[in-house]
Amino acid sequence: MLKLALISDYPPYKCGIANYTRYLAHSLNRSGLFDMCVISEGGRQDDTFPVYDVYSRNGNYRHDIMKKIAEIKPDAVHIQHALVLFPDTVEFLKMIKELSDLNIKVFVTLHTADTGRNRRIDWEKFYRTVLECGHIIVHNEMCLNSIRYYDLPTEKVHIIPHGTAFLELPDRVQAREKLELPADEFIFLILGFIHLLKNHHTVISAFRTMRSQKKCRLLIAGMADQNKWYNHLYVTGCRLLSLFSKNIVWHSNFIKNDDLPYYLAASDVMLMPYWQNYPSASGIFHLTIGAKLPVICSDSVKFSEVKHFIKENDIFIPTFSISKWKNSMSKFADRPDLLKKITEKLFDYAQETSWHNVAIQHADIFQEK
Repeated sequence: MLKLALISDYPPYKCGIANYTRYLAHSLNRSGLFDMCVISEGGRQDDTFPVYDVYSRNGNYRHDIMKKIAEIKPDAVHIQHALVLFPDTVEFLKMIKELSDLNIKVFVTLHTADTGRNRRIDWEKFYRTVLECGHIIVHNEMCLNSIRYYDLPTEKVHIIPHGTAFLELPDRVQAREKLELPADEFIFLILGFIHLLKNHHTVISAFRTMRSQKKCRLLIAGMADQNKWYNHLYVTGCRLLSLFSKNIVWHSNFIKNDDLPYYLAASDVMLMPYWQNYPSASGIFHLTIGAKLPVICSDSVKFSEVKHFIKENDIFIPTFSISKWKNSMSKFADRPDLLKKITEKLFDYAQETSWHNVAIQHADIFQEK
C-alpha cells in the first residue's frame, strides 16, 4: 500500500484550500488504497488518518516539513500550492528538490497558475523546477495553458477539476428562520472571504438600481480575507455603499462549515462577481452547484472550467458592468422559473466533479507515476 502524505493547511485553519484538502483527504482515505496522513498548518485530526500540525507559512516551513517527512518516510507527497500558502517561493522550490532527492514521488496541485514574473514568483522557473522534480496537477485547461505559454513539456501535468461536495440542506423555511431572513423575498447571496478582487461593490451598485429591489434581498456573508487591514477597509467601503438600502444585509463573520447548508438553502441565487484574471478554481462555486443553487458569475477565467458545459450568456456577466449585472439579477428575480434549466445543467457538472470522482483521478496518478 502506497504511503501518502498530503501537505497543506487544514481545518480548523480558516481557509478555502484547508477545506479542499479535508474533502480530498477524506475521499482518498475512503478508497482504502493509501496509508495516508496530512502534514498540516493548523490542522486537527478529524478522521481515522493522522493529521499533524507541523508548520507555519510565516516560519521555517521547509525545515519543519522535512523533519516530519524524515520521521514518516512516505512514498509520495501531495502538496497544495498557492502563493498565500507558501509565500517564500525560494524555500518552497528547495523543499521540492529535497523531496525528489529522497526518491519520494512529488505531486503539486496549483490552485493558481499564472504567467509573468514579480517579486514573489517567476512562474517559468517555478513550473520548470517542479516538473524536474515531480508532477503538477491543475484544475482546468486555462491553468494548463499557463504552463504551455513557456513551451514546457506537459507530460507530467494533469488536469483534475476542483471537487464538488453535496451538502445535506435543511428546508428553506427552517434555514431562513435560523438566519433571520424574510420568508417571501428573493434572496441573492454572496458568500465567502472578502477582498477587492471579489468585486462586491459592483453587485451592490447593481442591486441598488434594480426596480424590483423591494421584493429582493442581497445577503453578503463573510469576513475580510486573512483579516488584513486593507481588506477590512474594502469591507467598510462596501458597507458604506450599501448603507441606504434596507434590503442589503451583512453577516460579517466567518461562516462555519456547519452553517454553510443554511445559507445555501435560504438563497435563490449565488452571485460570484469575481475580478480575478488568473486561472484558478472556486470552492464556493462547486459547493453552490452541488447544492442545486443557481449561480450568476463574472465572465472571467475564474469560471472558464464550466463554460464548455453551459452556454447561457445570462449567467456570465461582464465583470464591471453595473447595468448588465442589474439586468441579469432583475430577469431572474422576476422569472425564477428560468433558473431551472441552468440549475439542472450545473448539477450535472457537479456530479461529474464529485469528490469521489476527483479522488479516483488523484489515486490513478499517484499509483501509476
